[in-house]
Amino acid sequence: MLRQCEPKRDFKGMRKLAAPFKYRIENLALRTFDLVYSAGLYDYIRTFENKEKGATALTRNLFQLLKPGGTLLIGNFSPKNPLDLRFSMELLYDWILIYRDEKEMYGLADGITEGEIAEVTLLEEPLGINYFLKIVKRI
Repeated sequence: MLRQCEPKRDFKGMRKLAAPFKYRIENLALRTFDLVYSAGLYDYIRTFENKEKGATALTRNLFQLLKPGGTLLIGNFSPKNPLDLRFSMELLYDWILIYRDEKEMYGLADGITEGEIAEVTLLEEPLGINYFLKIVKRI
């Protein structure tokens, strides 16, 4: 029998489970990394109008970890993922992703102050299935 999700009850245990990760992330030193790389994470994180939430907020927070001149590289599946592959991923494996087009990929940087950015480039692997947003921090 299906029941309605009750976030306070259903996710209470998840908060306890994730607490050690939150602690570790909060203790990462700002402005100490030359490269921050994320692949396979953004495919599951939504983008909200409120830039203090979701993928835009995560991008801003990861960017703050970079040294001046450092690079943030964010991977995400593109809508160019072939339908036969998408079919097998979603139907057979229940692997549901958030696909972002070029505009949405560039939008991930919207939470970062423009003056902090030296370069924003969108790269894609040869088959075009995955995009990589490259954001370089100004020196």
